[in-house]
Amino acid sequence: MENYWQANFRNGKVIGVHFRGTDIFRTYNRRPDLFSKSKAEGYFGKIDELLRQGFKKVFIATDDQKIFDQFKEKYGEKLITYSKIRSQNGVA
Repeated sequence: MENYWQANFRNGKVIGVHFRGTDIFRTYNRRPDLFSKSKAEGYFGKIDELLRQGFKKVFIATDDQKIFDQFKEKYGEKLITYSKIRSQNGVA
Protein backbone atom coordinates (compact mmCIF):
# COMPACT_ATOMS: atom_id res chain seq x y z
CA MET A 1 0.00 0.00 0.00
CA GLU A 2 2.85 2.38 0.77
CA ASN A 3 4.27 1.92 -2.73
CA TYR A 4 0.84 2.58 -4.24
CA TRP A 5 0.47 5.77 -2.21
CA GLN A 6 3.95 6.95 -3.16
CA ALA A 7 3.29 6.33 -6.84
CA ASN A 8 -0.16 7.93 -6.99
CA PHE A 9 -0.82 10.40 -4.19
CA ARG A 10 2.50 11.86 -3.19
CA ASN A 11 2.96 14.63 -5.74
CA GLY A 12 -0.02 16.93 -5.45
CA LYS A 13 -3.64 17.14 -4.47
CA VAL A 14 -5.94 14.36 -5.68
CA ILE A 15 -9.70 14.55 -6.21
CA GLY A 16 -11.49 11.47 -4.87
CA VAL A 17 -14.68 10.26 -6.58
CA HIS A 18 -16.83 7.38 -5.41
CA PHE A 19 -19.39 6.50 -8.07
CA ARG A 20 -21.73 3.68 -7.13
CA GLY A 21 -23.22 2.19 -10.28
CA THR A 22 -24.60 -1.22 -11.25
CA ASP A 23 -27.76 -2.40 -9.53
CA ILE A 24 -27.79 0.21 -6.75
CA PHE A 25 -30.24 2.16 -8.90
CA ARG A 26 -32.84 -0.60 -8.68
CA THR A 27 -32.50 -0.69 -4.90
CA TYR A 28 -33.16 3.02 -4.50
CA ASN A 29 -36.03 3.30 -6.97
CA ARG A 30 -38.34 2.94 -3.98
CA ARG A 31 -36.92 6.14 -2.42
CA PRO A 32 -36.20 8.64 -5.20
CA ASP A 33 -36.27 11.42 -2.59
CA LEU A 34 -33.04 9.99 -1.15
CA PHE A 35 -31.26 9.03 -4.32
CA SER A 36 -31.24 9.97 -7.97
CA LYS A 37 -29.35 8.31 -10.79
CA SER A 38 -26.46 10.46 -11.91
CA LYS A 39 -24.45 10.22 -15.08
CA ALA A 40 -20.67 10.45 -15.14
CA GLU A 41 -20.87 13.68 -17.12
CA GLY A 42 -22.58 15.28 -14.15
CA TYR A 43 -19.32 15.02 -12.24
CA PHE A 44 -17.04 16.37 -14.95
CA GLY A 45 -17.78 20.09 -14.52
CA LYS A 46 -16.83 20.14 -10.84
CA ILE A 47 -13.80 17.91 -11.42
CA ASP A 48 -12.60 20.17 -14.23
CA GLU A 49 -13.01 23.19 -11.98
CA LEU A 50 -10.93 21.55 -9.24
CA LEU A 51 -8.23 20.58 -11.73
CA ARG A 52 -8.02 24.23 -12.81
CA GLN A 53 -7.62 25.16 -9.14
CA GLY A 54 -4.51 23.01 -8.77
CA PHE A 55 -5.57 19.45 -8.19
CA LYS A 56 -3.29 17.12 -10.15
CA LYS A 57 -5.15 13.79 -10.42
CA VAL A 58 -8.54 12.14 -10.09
CA PHE A 59 -8.93 8.94 -8.07
CA ILE A 60 -12.07 6.98 -8.89
CA ALA A 61 -13.64 4.16 -6.94
CA THR A 62 -16.47 2.53 -8.87
CA ASP A 63 -18.04 -0.87 -9.36
CA ASP A 64 -19.21 -0.03 -12.88
CA GLN A 65 -16.90 -0.60 -15.85
CA LYS A 66 -18.86 1.75 -18.13
CA ILE A 67 -18.47 4.61 -15.66
CA PHE A 68 -14.76 3.87 -15.27
CA ASP A 69 -14.33 3.91 -19.06
CA GLN A 70 -16.02 7.32 -19.31
CA PHE A 71 -13.72 8.76 -16.66
CA LYS A 72 -10.67 7.16 -18.32
CA GLU A 73 -11.62 8.64 -21.69
CA LYS A 74 -12.08 12.10 -20.16
CA TYR A 75 -9.10 12.24 -17.79
CA GLY A 76 -6.59 9.80 -19.30
CA GLU A 77 -3.29 9.86 -17.43
CA LYS A 78 -4.73 12.04 -14.68
CA LEU A 79 -7.05 9.20 -13.63
CA ILE A 80 -5.91 6.75 -10.99
CA THR A 81 -7.69 3.81 -9.44
CA TYR A 82 -7.02 0.65 -7.55
CA SER A 83 -7.26 -2.52 -9.64
CA LYS A 84 -10.57 -4.23 -9.09
CA ILE A 85 -13.12 -6.32 -10.87
CA ARG A 86 -15.93 -4.15 -12.19
CA SER A 87 -19.37 -5.10 -13.42
CA GLN A 88 -19.78 -5.43 -17.17
CA ASN A 89 -23.54 -5.97 -17.12
CA GLY A 90 -24.94 -3.55 -14.54
CA VAL A 91 -25.22 -6.13 -11.77
CA ALA A 92 -22.99 -6.00 -8.69
